[in-house]
Order: sequence, then structure tokens, then C-alpha cells
Amino acid sequence: MMYFLADGDVAILTPHGVKFTNLAGDPVVRKVEKILWDPIQAEKGGYKHFMLKEIFEQPRAVRDTTLGRISLETGEIFLGEMKITDDDFRAATQVNIAACGTSLALRAGGQST
Repeated sequence: MMYFLADGDVAILTPHGVKFTNLAGDPVVRKVEKILWDPIQAEKGGYKHFMLKEIFEQPRAVRDTTLGRISLETGEIFLGEMKITDDDFRAATQVNIAACGTSLALRAGGQST
């Protein structure tokens, strides 16, 4: 079971569950989805653990994510869908990247592996 987040969604995890908001803090509703797949079908690509696979795939994942957003010739960055002004972009002092992978895998029944 999992939740799929839309662009701009924020998931807030608490000991009592999860709630979802947009970037402005307004509540949004996300339905839990049941994923029908067999973990045996998942490929580790020759790595001992999925976490190792993810670590070694990071350079490709970053490259694929930025593909089409950065000009290799000029270094220009294209972020039109962010709807951020040039002044706001110049004023930014940091970039936060949040992600979750297989660093915590749960078995049926909620027991960590």
C-alpha cells in the first residue's frame, strides 16, 4: 500500500499517521493505493542489497532528472514549470532535496526487514 503524491504535495508523517497538504499548507486528500507486484520480480541488478543499487544509481538518476533542464553547451538552467521569478531564484540560499528509497523496507504486517 502506498500514497502517490502530486507535484506540490507535502506529506507530514506523525506517530498517528500521515496527512497531506499543498505547499501553501492547505489540506489535500490522497487515497492509499494497493500495489500488486511480487518482490521476487524486483531486480537488484547484481547488487547485494537494494540500498547499494540505489546508491550506485544516484549519478544516473541525477543525470536523468536534469536531462532537458540544463544546456551542456551554455550551462543555462531551464526551470519554467517552477513558476519562480528571476529575483526569487537569485535570492535562494540553499536547495533541499528530499527522497525516500528502499532504505526502510516494510514486510506485510508493518515489520521492518
